[in-house]
This record gives sequence, structure tokens and C-alpha cells, in this order.
Amino acid sequence: MAFDKTRTYSPADIKIVVGGIELTGMADTSFVTIEFAADSFTKKVGADGSVTRVRVADDSASVTVKLLQSSASNEVLTALMEADRAGLTGALPLIVKDANGNSLYTCGKSWIATRPSVDYSNDIGTLEWKLDCDHLTAFFGASNEV
Repeated sequence: MAFDKTRTYSPADIKIVVGGIELTGMADTSFVTIEFAADSFTKKVGADGSVTRVRVADDSASVTVKLLQSSASNEVLTALMEADRAGLTGALPLIVKDANGNSLYTCGKSWIATRPSVDYSNDIGTLEWKLDCDHLTAFFGASNEV
């Protein structure tokens, strides 16, 4: 029986860079979610059971980043969002990379799509920033071997 090699995943090695600025102060749970807008292929089944698949050209995606309320990166994203709202110039490159592995997600033009909701309580909360990407390129890699 063949076994996969031992690998190590480190959340601290997931790097998120927006417009050349690395974000810091990630949430302590799930802190980045990447979701494509469409399937890569759809299918059409004819009356006789024949199947045709159709390549969908939509490579757009959404990237949701969760930051601690205390993170200075909230101020960076706020400044980028407000500059875009004022001057319509906020389409920036986005990179999500596992520095201890091979996963890599890149987009040449991303923008902050939604302002985060805010909740104040007796504990530190998170802000969820949703960025939309025009064309996201994805490589779903493994963590490095030990």
C-alpha cells in the first residue's frame, strides 16, 4: 500500500497581497475563501440522450478575506475602496499564495465589491472583505513535504 508523503500546512504561510500590499491580521478561523462565479463546463442532454458539454468562458471569482477588527489591513482596504469609489481606479492585482506549498491564485484586476458589516461586542470580531476578480487563475497545489 502506497502512502502519501508527510506534509505540513501552516496558516501563517498563506499570503494575501492586494495591489502589492500584503494583508496582515487574519481572523483566527477561516480567513480566505475563493469562489468561482461559474462552472468550467455546462452540459446539454438531447432528447436521444446525447450529451454536449459547453466550455464556460467566465473565469471571474470572488475572494473573501476575513480580518480581525484590530488589523491595520482594514485601514489599507478602506483606503483602496474609497479611492476606487472616488476615482474609479481601484482595479488592482490580487495574489493568494501558500508560501509553504504550491497553491497559487492570481488576478490582474480585482476590486472591493462590498463594504464589510461591522459588529461591536465584548470580544474581538472580524471584518469580511469581498473582492471580485475579472479573471482568476488558480493552481490548487499541495503543501511542501516534511
